Amino acid sequence: SESPRVISTASGAHKFGGPIDFDDLQAERDYRVFGVYGRSKLANILFTRELARREGGGGLRAHAFHPGFVASDFSKNNGKLARILMTLGAPLARTPAKGAETGVYLCATGGEDAANGGYFYDMQPISPATHLIRPGDAERLWERSVDLTRS
Repeated sequence: SESPRVISTASGAHKFGGPIDFDDLQAERDYRVFGVYGRSKLANILFTRELARREGGGGLRAHAFHPGFVASDFSKNNGKLARILMTLGAPLARTPAKGAETGVYLCATGGEDAANGGYFYDMQPISPATHLIRPGDAERLWERSVDLTRS
């Protein structure tokens, strides 16, 4: 494509898990649902930044976005408490179409004026929780991911 794009779905929940724990990347020692989910979304933001850094010179645009709290079957398999919380929160949730809006925008035409590797919500660039992003984390996560996918 003349204008290749990679759009990653992240989440505001990236704030819940703390920084990436490279000593327990697979959460084998410390598995807590919300913490692991949060770190996985932080990893999506870091991946997007590193992809933009590595491939942006060739014209590729990479962005991540937060869809918001969306009414979906997201918590269907995460136990009773998660189902109850999602059911109680449903009246406050966005429709799936509204949740997808920023992702569609970025795929189609958006983000051209924003820094490559940006993070978006409601079609606007926003800052992720920078206190969770340590220097070198994006590159380190990339390299560790390469190692894990080779085996």
